[in-house]
Amino acid sequence: MFTRSKFVCLLVLTCFLCLPAHLLAQTPAPSMSRQSGTDNEYQVGAVLWTQSSAEYRALADQTFSLAKLRLDHALASRKPRRATNPPAVFVDADETVLDNSRFQAELILGDVGYTSQAWQAWCERADAGAVPGAVEFLNYASRRGVHVLLSSKRLLTQISDRL
Repeated sequence: MFTRSKFVCLLVLTCFLCLPAHLLAQTPAPSMSRQSGTDNEYQVGAVLWTQSSAEYRALADQTFSLAKLRLDHALASRKPRRATNPPAVFVDADETVLDNSRFQAELILGDVGYTSQAWQAWCERADAGAVPGAVEFLNYASRRGVHVLLSSKRLLTQISDRL
C-alpha cells in the first residue's frame, strides 16, 4: 500500500526523471543537413594536408611505385594467347592522376560552395596539377607498350553538355 510520503517521493522522482526529457524535447536538435551559407571549414584540413603534407606525397608515390611492381608482374605473367591484345591500364583521372586541391582551396578562400558551373570553369582552365608519382607511372606504363586509358567525370560532363 502507498503511504502519502511514498506517493510524494514517487511523484518527485517522476518529475525529476521527466524534466530532462521535457527540456530536451524543447531544445532544437542540431541539424545534420547543410545550413544556409557556405561552410567549407571541414575541408580546410583536408586541403592543407593534401597540399603541404610530406605524408600525402609519400603515400601517393608509394601507391604508384606499387602499381609499377604490379604492372611488371602482370606483364611477366601474361599468357601467350593474350599477347596479341595490347595490355592496358585503366586509371581514374580526378584525384588519382589529377590533383584538384587548388579548386577546393579556391572555394574555401572565396567562401563559396561547389557548383557544377564552378567545376566546369575549373576544368576549362586546365590548371590541375598531377598527383605525386602519377606522371612517372603513366610514362613507365607507356614505355612498356601498355595503353593508358583514363576515366574522368570531366569527359562525361563535356559529352553530356553537348548532347
